[in-house]
Amino acid sequence: MRKKQQTPQETLSREQIVQAAIYLLDQAGYQGFTMRRLSGHLGVGTTTLYWYISSKDEVLEHAADEILGEITYSGEAQDWLDKIVSLCLEYHQVILRHPWIVQLFGSFSPIGPHSLCYLDQLYCALQEGGFHEQKAVEYLQIIFHYVIGSSIMEVATKKQKKHQGILGAKAVQAYLQTTEELNSFPYLFQYLLGKKDQESSFVNHLKHLLDSMNSDNR
Repeated sequence: MRKKQQTPQETLSREQIVQAAIYLLDQAGYQGFTMRRLSGHLGVGTTTLYWYISSKDEVLEHAADEILGEITYSGEAQDWLDKIVSLCLEYHQVILRHPWIVQLFGSFSPIGPHSLCYLDQLYCALQEGGFHEQKAVEYLQIIFHYVIGSSIMEVATKKQKKHQGILGAKAVQAYLQTTEELNSFPYLFQYLLGKKDQESSFVNHLKHLLDSMNSDNR
């Protein structure tokens, strides 16, 4: 009896495609991700992928939403401020683990199930804090912009340090310490040369923002 030939529907799933895409994006970055590389990783022809997805953009959109599934909603934080800080920090950490997502900001709307769940949790926390209707929407946008902006800056900084390497970083520090301009900008150089805990800075700045929002809402 002749063996039945398998169709693409029997050999591959959309979930496999998305997980493979995330793996390749983490390895090669946004610029290095192609449909040909994805199909090669999955061991199928490029045209086979289009049985499940319509375009590369669709794969990226699903991948961007899928990584937000890494965010946990433990419910341990009782105060609305703590909830927002926890949610924002987790989102920030997701971006740092998957820095390619910064290339997608502005290109895709957060309409996937994980994205909507995250926004819903933030909106819920704001309502618990006494922000309602339009005010909650406005502050949700402010918080979201802070998280994305801070994350993009940290991703860029890490990328720069990676390209410079250890010797490069030491060379920059040596230059800053010996340059004649040091005395001209003492406060700026003190900041640049100081050791900074990026995560603590992120949380502290966010708390200042939330305190300001809370005061404005009273």
